[in-house]
Amino acid sequence: MDTSKGWIKLYRTLREHWLWSRPFSDGQAWIDLLLRANHAQRRIRAKSGFVTIERGQTLISTRNLAEEWGWSRGKVRRFIFRLKNDEMCSVNETSDGTIITLINYASGQDVEPADDTDNETAPGTNGGPLTVPKQELKNVIIKETVIPFGEIMECWNSNRGSMPAIREVDPKRQRAVKAHWKKHSSIDWFQDLFKTAVASDFLCGRIQEKPFVANFDFVMKNAVKILEGTYANRSAKPGYRPSEQDWTNNEL
Repeated sequence: MDTSKGWIKLYRTLREHWLWSRPFSDGQAWIDLLLRANHAQRRIRAKSGFVTIERGQTLISTRNLAEEWGWSRGKVRRFIFRLKNDEMCSVNETSDGTIITLINYASGQDVEPADDTDNETAPGTNGGPLTVPKQELKNVIIKETVIPFGEIMECWNSNRGSMPAIREVDPKRQRAVKAHWKKHSSIDWFQDLFKTAVASDFLCGRIQEKPFVANFDFVMKNAVKILEGTYANRSAKPGYRPSEQDWTNNEL
């Protein structure tokens, strides 16, 4: 069997593996673009409103790529220019960021492997192989969830009150958002969480003594406690604030 031809499946969780170290090589950067590309058309919230990103496209800024890849912005621009010259992608600069379209994305993703094996291997939690029945693997791929990170970021920035805004949902924040999205799968749930946090004098620094201001990461980590009212204002005690023990143990 000629192993120099054909293709393999790659899981997007590869981007969270310890092997995925920075600074990236050119090969890592190219694979990262493949992993970032939309597997299906979807609408996302951007600066100018909702925009449609087609299959095989990704919307991102060179600044974000530079941070993710451990490169300078100039190196990112030069790399994408080389990909464009080699007809591997096309680039469209917009007011919302850079739309990168991977050429021949569909032709590589729509092909099924020409083998009769009953199992595929997927990366385990420790980086080792994990045998998964082929039909089960196909079901996982079909049911892959598209999480609207951009909409959640906009929801936070629109409802955060005096808490600091965020400019991106980096891999660490993505993991936190994914954990909640698996359970709730609703922008309304996130909006309710953010509004509940804003209503707390303690979380928004409206307590005179030792004021504390929460941020997006704190709210994500303590979502259940926030919704359960741990940090809610207590009308029976106008000067109430949660004790130091209530929040310092949960601080990131």
